Amino acid sequence: SPVGFITHGHKGAALVTKLDGTKRLFAGTATHLYEAGSAAWTDQSAATYATGDGRWEFRQFGDVTIAVNGADDPQVSTSGAFSALSAMPVAKFVETCSGFVIVANISDAGYPHADGWWCSALYDHTDWTPAIATQSGRARLLDTPGPITAFKALGGILVAFKARSMYVGQYVGPDVIWAWQQVPGDVGAFSQGSVV
Repeated sequence: SPVGFITHGHKGAALVTKLDGTKRLFAGTATHLYEAGSAAWTDQSAATYATGDGRWEFRQFGDVTIAVNGADDPQVSTSGAFSALSAMPVAKFVETCSGFVIVANISDAGYPHADGWWCSALYDHTDWTPAIATQSGRARLLDTPGPITAFKALGGILVAFKARSMYVGQYVGPDVIWAWQQVPGDVGAFSQGSVV
């Protein structure tokens, strides 16, 4: 039930703010996405999801709320129910930074790379076709082993973590789009929840 997920079925939640200051509170379970109202939770799912052992990650891009779980098509909502954005790659992590939506730890059938990242076109969360003209791009972080285990924006930069390494990404424009530099040392993160 919607009440029960708060205590034992919760798989990620977020309080997001739209451009006009309106706030929306979401929580996800293994199979549904809910939005808090003044007196009750409303099921805003587009389908029954297959989150499994994964977690929901939510990010706000302008007035659009984006939710990913690494198993289903990413979900988007500006108001009311979510809908699938099948053009966006399936991934565990999503961030917004410098006019882009960026995903990491990609499980999409067309580009299944747990060590990879992919950014939307500049200021267009619906365009994911890699092209210099739109600045949508993708690549892998291969200098150290393992999948991306956490992914966070820090102001105008991105930080991608692996279990024992981390990379700093900075927007540099065409042709490279995002330049990644490995941080010296043996420092990483084991999960998204361990990054503060």
